[in-house]
Amino acid sequence: MKLLHIDSSSAIQASVTRKLSDEIVKKLNKNGEYTILYIDLDKETIPHLRLNKEDNKNTSLDEKILNQFLDSDTIVLGVPMYNLGIPSSLKAWIDRIVVPGVTFHHENNVPVGLIKNKKMYLALSSGGIYGDNDKHEHQESYLKSLFSFLGISDISIIRADGMSIPDYRHDSIKEALEEINKIT
Repeated sequence: MKLLHIDSSSAIQASVTRKLSDEIVKKLNKNGEYTILYIDLDKETIPHLRLNKEDNKNTSLDEKILNQFLDSDTIVLGVPMYNLGIPSSLKAWIDRIVVPGVTFHHENNVPVGLIKNKKMYLALSSGGIYGDNDKHEHQESYLKSLFSFLGISDISIIRADGMSIPDYRHDSIKEALEEINKIT
């Protein structure tokens, strides 16, 4: 089985999402059954997508990213919240996997995701505390919407909120790590 592990935090040592995503991968691969492909989007620069084919000189990179995604059985994403959203490096990666006719198509003018039988884990963090109905929450809702649009229905969320709140930070990370320990 193949596991695609992607970190998108620009923080290296202090990154909570890097720690959480790493712990998820360790938990999933405790028996060594996965071949793991690791991508650090802070080190592997993916240019922003040019929709005009003549301007987009990254065809081989686009194919590589798409194939890595398609070939994986399990995906683990480490995603911090930056300015109420996801890092632009992750958005550049996402733009390579949302491909009409490959990862989704339309039936009777309705989009249908073509990616089935993948398991996804999202290791998320944010400086503040955002609930499901918070008008400022554009991280988890966007990612769940996007990947379900592509057809992935098995998405687990591990969250550490309140990273900018000293009294809350420690307990939030501890709770996230406890959630990871429950993964089977």
